[in-house]
Amino acid sequence: MIYLDFGSGETCKNDVKYAFRMIDELPKTDKGIAIKWQLFTDIPPLTPLDREVYLRAREYAHEKGYKTGSSFFDRESLDFLLNHNADFVKMAARPHLYHLLEHIPPWMPMVISVPTFGWYVKIRAVYPNATVLCCIADYPAVAAKYENAYGEALHYGISDHTTDWYLYNRYQPIEYECHYCLDDSTGPDAAEFARRPEDLEVIF
Repeated sequence: MIYLDFGSGETCKNDVKYAFRMIDELPKTDKGIAIKWQLFTDIPPLTPLDREVYLRAREYAHEKGYKTGSSFFDRESLDFLLNHNADFVKMAARPHLYHLLEHIPPWMPMVISVPTFGWYVKIRAVYPNATVLCCIADYPAVAAKYENAYGEALHYGISDHTTDWYLYNRYQPIEYECHYCLDDSTGPDAAEFARRPEDLEVIF
């Protein structure tokens, strides 16, 4: 599965038509793609994603055949996702928020990024059914840091903040996440580590 991080309110300009366009410009592929947004109530100076934009974009994505979920950075955002039947929820590589995982019911698919190999081992032991992604929280990150930190675990899952496809091609991970945007997207997630539609065509 390839998870594409559509970002928060800034990447799509909190414009539902723009969010639809982000979906429409995804390359056609038979590989599994899931769309992942970011939901939070207050992380200055970032702009929260409007909840109605998320819901309408999710409905549109479903019509196109894409599962949709979101990262959550607070209990309110997690509750919103659970109450609105997200296809999955994602926890970023922020151990100080891992206590929120306790509030996720067992039926909800989870994707969890981890910041170190030690956390990789712990999370896989506690949540054996979750998708666990190896992450280096640098923006951008370099491939050598991933390899030095995780080694062969990269074959199982990567949250990729590098600027090329080296890690994907080298390790062929079962689960893979990267940021996604359009050429005229805005905000910190629309940076050099984000893939554009034409970039995705390289692996599709």
